[in-house]
Amino acid sequence: MSKVDFHSPDRMRSIGRWFNSLVFVLGLCVIMCALLTSGCQANPTVRWDTNNPSASRFVVLAAFNNQAVLDKNTGLVWEQHPTGTGTFDPNSFPSAGQVCLNRNVGGTLGWRLPTASELVSLQDPSLPAPFVPTSVFTGILNTDQFSGYWSSTITQGGIGHFFVTFSVAASAQFRNNTSVASIWCVRGQTQNSPE
Repeated sequence: MSKVDFHSPDRMRSIGRWFNSLVFVLGLCVIMCALLTSGCQANPTVRWDTNNPSASRFVVLAAFNNQAVLDKNTGLVWEQHPTGTGTFDPNSFPSAGQVCLNRNVGGTLGWRLPTASELVSLQDPSLPAPFVPTSVFTGILNTDQFSGYWSSTITQGGIGHFFVTFSVAASAQFRNNTSVASIWCVRGQTQNSPE
């Protein structure tokens, strides 16, 4: 049996090629793992792990002709002035989604109806009603517990959807789909927290 010389130039090159191949394969594994766990279409701006104070949380976006607001806590972009212009603007649920789909805010399309969690997350209980900075958002309904905004969150049993009021902090209530509520559209990836 002959001895293998691990220090020969040929053997060292072979070990070097093997090592480079191993590093390449491990790199591919890391990349694939990252894509599979975060999703290929993950949006790094969607986040729910920050809690900025209201004074620094919201940014009016010039790129949207100052008609939209970025929420730095969630990465979502909201209409600065939702439908209703400070008065109740009745829409049944079936038309609410269509209104957002057709909405043009600041020259941009791609709006959707928010989830109940997303609507409630806008509210800052340390502020007076409507619980959002009125220097940033305008025309927010807060007159009574019945004037609120539709959400895309389906109620148990699927006979209605939740709507969120801004007259009482963090008030999400049930409405059947033939009831009416106003609409506040949002732009961005739907959050994945449970409803």
